[in-house]
Amino acid sequence: MSSTIAFLIFGRSELRTIAECVRQLRVGPAPSRFFLLASAWGLVCLAMIYLTIMTPENASFDARWYHLPIAEHYAAQGAIRRF
Repeated sequence: MSSTIAFLIFGRSELRTIAECVRQLRVGPAPSRFFLLASAWGLVCLAMIYLTIMTPENASFDARWYHLPIAEHYAAQGAIRRF
């Protein structure tokens, strides 16, 4: 099933290229435990950084500190004025 979908998306020549890349990766020596541990630690750190950045408070920073005060001033004064 997945090979059929990949064939429809990529075509025959791209599938051969992907298969050759996978074959070459399998031929190499097995990675050391230290490499696997360091890679896992790096992925955990990247996930922590990404999740810290993508919090709702951070994503709506501009709206909270710029757009909402404009709306509050408009509601209080009935017009958009400098502040």
